[in-house]
Amino acid sequence: MPNAITITTILDGVRNLVKKIDIVGDGSGEETAAVLVDVSAHGCAAVSILKEYHQLSGFSARLKWDADSDIVAFNLLEGEGGIDFNLLSGPVNNNAGAGKTGDLVLATTGLGSGDTGTIILTMRKK
Repeated sequence: MPNAITITTILDGVRNLVKKIDIVGDGSGEETAAVLVDVSAHGCAAVSILKEYHQLSGFSARLKWDADSDIVAFNLLEGEGGIDFNLLSGPVNNNAGAGKTGDLVLATTGLGSGDTGTIILTMRKK
């Protein structure tokens, strides 16, 4: 059985999108490009990340912009944390190059059996 990734859409408005992602590892290996945000399903071409909150137990993760060569949006370390990018330099925009889809994907490091995590993303549609 593969790792369980449950994605819940909390808000899908005209301008904003909020997703909650729950991850449970089963020991089958790492996630390399699990789609977290499929922009075509939300009526937009791209999103920018305004805020993130995460709690990861036993593993770390990378959120990446999907493209021919995925580009890391930012890294999430094991433990609990969060950041409001609006308070810093502004939202995290998709800077992927060739083959850019607009989607946001997940890659993990150290995901093992029984490891769990939650990620909450607040995004702006473009």
